Parts: sequence; structure tokens; C-alpha cells
Amino acid sequence: MYATRPVSFLQGGQTGSLDTKSKGAASRPQKRTRLDVLKSEIRREHLAERARLAKWKKEFLQELRAANWVVPEDEEVVGPGQRTDLTAGQALRTQELLEELEERKAIKNQCLEEKRGLVQEI
Repeated sequence: MYATRPVSFLQGGQTGSLDTKSKGAASRPQKRTRLDVLKSEIRREHLAERARLAKWKKEFLQELRAANWVVPEDEEVVGPGQRTDLTAGQALRTQELLEELEERKAIKNQCLEEKRGLVQEI
């Protein structure tokens, strides 16, 4: 059998449930656990490392530009899907696709010229 508290124990407006949003729970500050401390330290170290690498990258790109290397001015130039280090097969396929595109453009231009000629005749 479970022990229960008498009704007189509950004071004005309180309920018998364990509500964590009650006035007593909200007034207590949360303790920082060891895990929270470790996470914040790791995050701080990670941000410092990213800043250090960004600075190094900027300096390295400046050195490359000074040595007359062609490097993009900003990260927008070389984005996803714009890799510059293609394999031989990828480069060959890219070249084939570009040639096919030029052929199709030539056919399109011929069709447009024929259309213009027909429109002028009408």
C-alpha cells in the first residue's frame, strides 16, 4: 500500500503532481555538470582552431598570389560541383559534353535563322 499525503498538505493552488514548472523549481539555478564544462571547453578550442586555420589559409593564399599562382579571390568561385582537380576520365567526359553542347547550339542557331527567314517571307 502506498503512503499518501493528507489533503491539508496541499496549500492554496498547489496540485499533487510533480510539475517542474512550479515556482520552487524555477527559482533554483541549474548546476553545470562536468559534461557541460567539457563541451564548452571543446567548443572554445574548436572555434580557436578554426580561427587559426582561417588565418593560416589567408596567409597561404596571399603567398601563392605573390608567387604568381592563380588562386580564387573568394570561396564563392570554387564551390560545390566546381572541382578543379578532375580525373582524366572526368576531364574527357567534360570535353565531350562541351563539344556536344556547341553542336547543339549550332543546330539551334541554324533553326533560328531559318525561322527568321520564314518570318520575313511572310
